[in-house]
Amino acid sequence: MTSLTERALRGALLFCLAAAGAAPARAAEPIVIGTTAWQPGVAAPGQEAASQAFVEAFGKRFGVQAAPLAMHGYAAARARLAALEAAARSGRPLTGPELRDALAAADVMTPMGRVRFDERGDPVSYERVILQIQDGRHVVVWPKERAQAAAR
Repeated sequence: MTSLTERALRGALLFCLAAAGAAPARAAEPIVIGTTAWQPGVAAPGQEAASQAFVEAFGKRFGVQAAPLAMHGYAAARARLAALEAAARSGRPLTGPELRDALAAADVMTPMGRVRFDERGDPVSYERVILQIQDGRHVVVWPKERAQAAAR
């Protein structure tokens, strides 16, 4: 007998797969899915070359493949640097409030996507995709316009 938590998780996974257009042949079949905003091989549209350059530079520098959180750090650093540059160009003193305002106005494209914020400071363009492990590979299955293959 499976626990309520296991049944709830299986139901949630099946719901996500159904949303992505998958219909598993058997309910007992292992289904492995997840989400990501970026990982090697999964970049924002039009940012594939920048993503590949990041993957190669990261691997050369650290000797391992970049994990998704590495890109989050890179995107955050790019946004902070853009804010620092904007604040410095303004000619005003580099105070906490000046840097905060410059970061709030930042609009930076990264391999993960666009980094910008709304009036409350929440990210505007943060997008994720649904991945499914197919034949040992992470494959984007949703949204349809970014899908690398159909969900199974």
